[in-house]
Order: sequence, then structure tokens, then C-alpha cells
Amino acid sequence: MKRFTLILFITGLSVIAVSCSSGYALLADQEENKVSELKKSCEKQKLKSRYIAKANDHYSKAKNLLNNGDSEAAYMELINAATSYRLALSLSEIERKEYTINDLESSIDDTQKEIKAYRRVLNQ
Repeated sequence: MKRFTLILFITGLSVIAVSCSSGYALLADQEENKVSELKKSCEKQKLKSRYIAKANDHYSKAKNLLNNGDSEAAYMELINAATSYRLALSLSEIERKEYTINDLESSIDDTQKEIKAYRRVLNQ
């Protein structure tokens, strides 16, 4: 009976270990799809920054780890890659918004100058 219990316990541990390792493989596969889309988005926008370079490095490491069968480490590298790509995309969006804000502020300044000129003309 003790032997049977020990065999069941070891079998249970084996099942848990296999399910955890396959879980990381599934997570890594899903994350790789996300990273691939984020990378395509960055390439489409022709973004170049240190964050893109970091993301590319993480993505490359993750691919090597996946080829070597280390799903858990690959998943962590893919998370880092995704974060770096998202950061690059976010900073690009902030830069575009700041450009728009500066353009609008400049337009407001020009309009205020025109209003002052019109008021001078009307007051004469």
C-alpha cells in the first residue's frame, strides 16, 4: 500500500511538472504572437530608438531559448521584448502629440497677433 501511494505521489508530481512546463510553452507561444505584432507595428511606423534595439535583443534571445526548449526563460524574454516595443510605440505617440500641441500653440499665437492687428486697425 505504501508503495502504491508513493507511486501515485510521484506520478502526480510528474503530471504537475509536465503541465507547468507545457504551460510556459503555451504562454511563450501566445506572447511571441503579441511581440511579432508589436514589432511589425514598430517597423510599419519606421521607429528607431534604443527601446527598439532592446526589444529586438530580447526577441532574439527568446527565439534562441525557444529553440533550446527553455520555454520559461523564453517567456520572460518575450515579456521584456513586448514591454520595450510598447514603450517605443508609446513614446512615439507622445512625441506626435507634443508636436501637435506645439503646432496648435503656434497657431494660437499667430491668431492672437492677427486679432491685435485687427483691433489696432479698428481703433484707428
